[in-house]
Amino acid sequence: MNSNINENKKKPFEPLRRDLQLFKDKKGNDRVKGWVLFDPVADKYFHIGGKEHLILSLLNRSYTAEDLFEKAGSLDNTIKETDIKSTIIFLQNNNLLQASHLMTEGKLMQDKSLKQAGYFNRILHSYLFFRIPIWKPDKFLSNTLSIVKMLCSKWMMIIFTSIALCGYISLIVHWNKFEITIVESLNYSGMIRYGVTIIFLKIIHEFAHAYAAKSCGVRVRRFGIGFIVFFPRFFTNLTDSWRLGDKKSKLMIDAAGILVELMLGGIAILFWAYSGPGIIKIIAYYIFAVSIINTVLVNGNPFIRYDGYYLLMDSLGIDNLQQKSRVLISKIFRELFFGIKTNIQFKIHGPQKYLLILYGVSAFIYKIFLYTGIILIVYYKFTKVIGVFLVALEVYLLILGPLYKEIKIILKLKKKTERKNIIITFVIFVICMSIFFIPLPWTVSLPCVIASKNDKMIYAKEAGFIQNINTEGVMNVKKGEQLFKLDNPFLKYENRLLNVKLNVLMTELDWLRALFNSNRKESIKSKIQQIMHIKNRIYENVRKQNLLTVKSPIDGTFILFDWYLKAGKWLNKGVSIGQVYSNKSKVVYAYTEEHYLDSFKEGGKVKIYLKDNMQVFYGTILSINPVPVKEWHLSPLLDIAGGDLHVLKKSGFNSYILKKYFYQITIKPSMEYKALRFSRTGVAHIREFSSVGLNFIRTVISTIQREFSF
Repeated sequence: MNSNINENKKKPFEPLRRDLQLFKDKKGNDRVKGWVLFDPVADKYFHIGGKEHLILSLLNRSYTAEDLFEKAGSLDNTIKETDIKSTIIFLQNNNLLQASHLMTEGKLMQDKSLKQAGYFNRILHSYLFFRIPIWKPDKFLSNTLSIVKMLCSKWMMIIFTSIALCGYISLIVHWNKFEITIVESLNYSGMIRYGVTIIFLKIIHEFAHAYAAKSCGVRVRRFGIGFIVFFPRFFTNLTDSWRLGDKKSKLMIDAAGILVELMLGGIAILFWAYSGPGIIKIIAYYIFAVSIINTVLVNGNPFIRYDGYYLLMDSLGIDNLQQKSRVLISKIFRELFFGIKTNIQFKIHGPQKYLLILYGVSAFIYKIFLYTGIILIVYYKFTKVIGVFLVALEVYLLILGPLYKEIKIILKLKKKTERKNIIITFVIFVICMSIFFIPLPWTVSLPCVIASKNDKMIYAKEAGFIQNINTEGVMNVKKGEQLFKLDNPFLKYENRLLNVKLNVLMTELDWLRALFNSNRKESIKSKIQQIMHIKNRIYENVRKQNLLTVKSPIDGTFILFDWYLKAGKWLNKGVSIGQVYSNKSKVVYAYTEEHYLDSFKEGGKVKIYLKDNMQVFYGTILSINPVPVKEWHLSPLLDIAGGDLHVLKKSGFNSYILKKYFYQITIKPSMEYKALRFSRTGVAHIREFSSVGLNFIRTVISTIQREFSF
């Protein structure tokens, strides 16, 4: 169509269609007035500026491009030939000119072929977002508008807003209670209640938009259900709000749903905070929880086409914000990297232009995270086959498809490319690929602890009260030296009872032997067995009493885990008290996840930074344990002891299951550092060489092998 205008400047084109409608509009800055063009056949609205309006006002008869330029120039000398050209292209592409035999037929055939070519893409995109209209509510809204206006009068809104503000203030006071209630509601019955509340609030939300539109004289076409990646959402068709020339009215329609939800949420907080246990408190909680979450994550989000998006669009005065941001980014991409000068004209300049670019990039990143998150939920919670299919679909729709289209456009416009830009682009591409695939030095930070290759865990071998213990926390000990002693009065009491029983049984045995006859032979044998049983129990108790004194199994340094232990405290059997480290084999144990394991080599250099110490310590990787560790004894590296490794659950006495598998790296300090005291924790910095690209490919392959191995 563009080439037709360039080649046939003297060939007349048809005048403007007579059924089109024009409305005044305030766009962006209140001082800049624009116009809205409505096509009743296609049911579409278009924003046009003052120059386009002037050109359209002349199209009451057939013109050539040269005649139209001359006529428009006589009325406004700022109109250029490019303005005429872009306006005619816009009118022809959207079928806004009166029908002519050959031109219209050719345009219809072109549109048909384009629709057929994009049919497959539309089907694929429909899984991301599609709508189902349900009800035409305009007549009902007109009949009930007077009642709603009475309920939403100025003074009533002031009262409701004041109550809601009091509710949100009271939420600050009851925040801890709110957190507890959220956790308690995360169950199957809670999910059902959340779902019912969402439906209830969304109906009110959409009616708020609808009544706000009706109060501004806008027709409400449809109520319906929209789906974002199969997740249902209600919607209200307010296309006719384009007719409004008042920016304030548009913003009021956009914000009506959010404001009503926030108002209901604030009032519900008061009922929840100050009502007693019962159904009212439960309903109030779910109303304000859903209203807050829904507003923050969905309705107020400007990156999806809901209230936040339209509020941002109407506030900036930029129509079709997402589409224009994509077009602008494509234009900049082609001009910057290939030197292609396009005919796309943007009337957005200054800060708004940079804001449009920032919005386009942010929306793309957000869309990738959103769809990836939903796909992961489908993959792990439902079925892997559908998850894999959706991953492939996402890659095609968001990355490969748009990239393929852009490459096709650039190849078509290759005659307009600049050699210098292509060379620079190629160099940048090579540099990026080099950074992506060439192994580069990276520093990996791993949690570490000072230990020894020969260490022994010290624990209470029997239960008892602490009789004496060295509470210094750290001390040098010799093998066999007493570390602490327990006292168990129950063992002593049981021993006394057993000794009494033993004496009685011995006396009875002596009496039976003195009166021996054949009838008492079995009785003597039974007494002997009872005596042996009592002696075994006494022997076992003596053994247990000996275990109450805990001695050091090796020479080294004893470190007490709990420095607040004192005489008189009861310790259960198996409780860890501390650890003895051999001073002759001091090492540093660092722990890494699997994806870093292949990057480390024996002999690699390490920097060690201890907590609360500014000094840097150096070491060398001594060995790497290829067997992962998931079950640990009590260690200062565990989060329950203030460390960085997260515990999943307890599996026994002082034994814990971690959330992830870790591999142990043994590091030998380069010299004997006095500051490297046993049990101290820190961070080990290990330099490794790896490429982002190869690591990504390795992760994808390992994930596929893990998930689909049979």
